Amino acid sequence: MGLWWKLPSVETTIFSTVLKLGAAFSFIILLCGIFNVIRMKKHVLVLLSPFFFVLVANSLRLYPLGDRFWVFLAPIITILMARGVFLLCHNVKFKLVTYALPVILLMGPIITSAQLFIDEKEFLPEKRSSQRQTLNYIQANFKPGDVLYVYYTAKPGYILYKTFYHYNFPVILDPDHRLETNNYKEYFSKIKQDLGDLHSVKRIWLLFNYDFQTDIGEAIDTPEWYFNKTKPTDNVVVWFKSFATPVLEKKDSDTHTYCFQINKSP
Repeated sequence: MGLWWKLPSVETTIFSTVLKLGAAFSFIILLCGIFNVIRMKKHVLVLLSPFFFVLVANSLRLYPLGDRFWVFLAPIITILMARGVFLLCHNVKFKLVTYALPVILLMGPIITSAQLFIDEKEFLPEKRSSQRQTLNYIQANFKPGDVLYVYYTAKPGYILYKTFYHYNFPVILDPDHRLETNNYKEYFSKIKQDLGDLHSVKRIWLLFNYDFQTDIGEAIDTPEWYFNKTKPTDNVVVWFKSFATPVLEKKDSDTHTYCFQINKSP
């Protein structure tokens, strides 16, 4: 419905209350729509079964819930909202309700759209990558004797930006060893082989995407050992800290980089 529950620019104003009231009314209207469809016994399976199958698939860890994975349900939700408005308009005697319901439903999208137009930084920040800015930061702070290790989660973006901006610092690309190893000990042994001889290297940069821990099309949280309790990239950072000391760090939205001063061989 375009509702924004945590918009910083309206957090302490009356608009924050308006948005939350609009969201609450929208949820009530949705429930009325579901009740109306069930009561009419018409197209119930067609309209409600997709929600059932999505929840079952998610519980079996076969389908993630979030962002674009909800999009195909939008037309069904719209129909249910329309049925909810229809039910309320025909069962409430006050004509004012007929005019108030559309206002309540559109209040959130209109207000948030205006706010996002004014402050574009708040527009889908989770969809914006800062990898180019991070690569520029690395280039600005890169010194002779440095090398960059691009973790597999940041590799597609690095290859793209290198093509456009021609970064010329030494780079080691992570070939992704997750499926050829069975535990973190074997995994870090493979990364150690990727790094090679570091005797001539003074500092090593680590670049990774902090938000995306898997590749597109992969099964959820596989392999299991890789997703054991903590975030995988946190484990990678801890391993780098076992033989090097962080001297620089930059985290901006989805992209994270460290510069390590090497103390000993991995």
